[in-house]
Amino acid sequence: MAKGKKRPERAIVDELFSHHLGYELWMLDVESFHLHARNVHEFFTLNSNCKIDPRWFATGFEVNKGFMNDELVKKINQQMAHLTAKRIIGEGQLDQTHWKEIKDSIDAEVRRFESTLTPEYKSIWRKPRSISAGDGGASSLPTAIKTTTLTPPVGKLTK
Repeated sequence: MAKGKKRPERAIVDELFSHHLGYELWMLDVESFHLHARNVHEFFTLNSNCKIDPRWFATGFEVNKGFMNDELVKKINQQMAHLTAKRIIGEGQLDQTHWKEIKDSIDAEVRRFESTLTPEYKSIWRKPRSISAGDGGASSLPTAIKTTTLTPPVGKLTK
C-alpha cells in the first residue's frame, strides 16, 4: 500500500476512483469554466487568494461580496478544485442551470465594474467577448452544454 497519505474508508476511496476520477477527466472544459469563475469571484470580492484589488482600477467601485449566490460559490469550491470525500454525486451537483446563473452573475458584476473604471484604465481595458451560456466555442461555456444534457459517468464497483 502507498505511504504518505491517510486513506479514507473503503467506500469513499471506491467512490473517488469509480466516479470522481473519471468525472474529472470528462469535465475538463466544464472545470476550466468554474476555475475561471472562481478567480473572477475572488477578484471582485477581495478574497485573500487574489492579490489585486478591483478598486485600484476604478473610482467609486463598491465591493459586493454577494454578487454571486453563496451556495454556488461553495459548490464551485467544493466540487471543482480538489478530489475530496465531500464531493457530491447527483442532486446538488453543478449543472447547466448553475452555469447560466454563474455566467449571468459575472456578466452583471463586470458591467458594474466597467461603469466605474478610471479614464486611464478604461482606455486600456480589453473588454471580454460577450457570449451566451451554451454557445460553445473556445471562449464560451463548455461546448457540450449546447448539444447534450451532461450526465457524469457512473462507475461500477467491482470486487
